[in-house]
Amino acid sequence: MGHYKSNLRDLEFNLFEVFRRQDLLGTGPYAELDEDTVRSVLDEVNRLAEGPLADSFEDADRNPPVFDPAAAP
Repeated sequence: MGHYKSNLRDLEFNLFEVFRRQDLLGTGPYAELDEDTVRSVLDEVNRLAEGPLADSFEDADRNPPVFDPAAAP
């Protein structure tokens, strides 16, 4: 596991328990989606965010860039 931990449970809570977005699924522009599909998409995005994407930013997160006014144009 990398250094980044997303809050997937908070996203799911807000989408499905607070805003009741599952009531819109299966209708209109969301006709091809159901709650299980949306949760699967969120899980996959979470896996990418905590894995390959987080790994690519690890060095910059731990060693942030520093402004050097002498090097500025």
